[in-house]
Amino acid sequence: MLDKVFIDTCLFIYFIERHPRFFKKIKHIFTQIDKGTKLGVSSVISLHEVLVQPFRKGEISLAKKYENILLHSKNLLIIPIHTDVVRLSAKLRAKYNIPTPDAIQAAVAVLQSVDIFYTSDTIFNRIIELPKIDIIGEKE
Repeated sequence: MLDKVFIDTCLFIYFIERHPRFFKKIKHIFTQIDKGTKLGVSSVISLHEVLVQPFRKGEISLAKKYENILLHSKNLLIIPIHTDVVRLSAKLRAKYNIPTPDAIQAAVAVLQSVDIFYTSDTIFNRIIELPKIDIIGEKE
């Protein structure tokens, strides 16, 4: 059975923009997804979040690069927000007092039964419903 790994927004940014501190630490995750040894999972919230800065700065080519990678990469599922996600994310937000986007990311990870959750945000450590969490760096 193929391991499912949840990719939080920050990892897409680190990878696509080749972050000087974190790129080498996460490259293997995306290599495994590309080779098909892992199945990547994220939500449309990640697409929303990665597009904000490129649109704000008028970097349309970067926005298109993000869209192409997130929407057309093999072995990467971008999960839409449907009723089950809304219901579970509301429960998680109520239980843990976390922001809505984080609750949606967590809900998608739980509903997709991922094996590991990759992020840079320590807020996810509070959510006991999540599987193993791997914190890449610290949220700055």
